[in-house]
Amino acid sequence: MSRSYLDLVGNHSYDFKRNGEFWVLHTLSAGHIRCVFDVGANEGDWVLGAALLLPHTTFHCFEIVPDTARKLAECTRGLGELVHVNAVGLSDAPGTLKVRVYPDFSGGASAAGFEHPGMPSQLQTC
Repeated sequence: MSRSYLDLVGNHSYDFKRNGEFWVLHTLSAGHIRCVFDVGANEGDWVLGAALLLPHTTFHCFEIVPDTARKLAECTRGLGELVHVNAVGLSDAPGTLKVRVYPDFSGGASAAGFEHPGMPSQLQTC
């Protein structure tokens, strides 16, 4: 219960309708945003919501985990040329790295050492 409280206070939420990201997108929709980078795009929930608010915007989605990038491409196929899926991560140098992947929680993947205790995971070279 304490952990849940601390997560709420620290705004630890993946739900963009609750964590403030939706508000930012709604505010940006009043402008003429033409290009957005979605880094760590996961399976596409965020970009699908963002595309509704920014219908004239091109999105470049980056997802380093290959299986998740495939799901992202499938999920966003209906948006056509507005969404470009890049099955790579972004860095200041080329190369590969170890990513902790959670088979039952694609949003939990992390190369930064952020773990989700009690959930089965594996290290994957990406």
